[in-house]
Amino acid sequence: MLDAREEVKNLLAQKSPVRASRLSDAIVLISEAQRARSLQLFNKAKLEYFAELNADTLIRNHIGKLYNHLLELNISKLLSVYEKVELE
Repeated sequence: MLDAREEVKNLLAQKSPVRASRLSDAIVLISEAQRARSLQLFNKAKLEYFAELNADTLIRNHIGKLYNHLLELNISKLLSVYEKVELE
């Protein structure tokens, strides 16, 4: 589910009581941050919707995994320009 950004809009388009809540707004903003590969937007969404994203353990864990995945993508993009990287 880490790269299933397009599924978020489909899930929220279904008739659901969650659709108009702050949690759905948070999920949309997080998916937009993932699509844009923006850690800044991701962190902004986490701060703005802190209570909603941390209320549920499953969501909190998944948000953590999404953040780590996004960070990994950004680091690999930065390192891809170097042919050889030395780590001490």
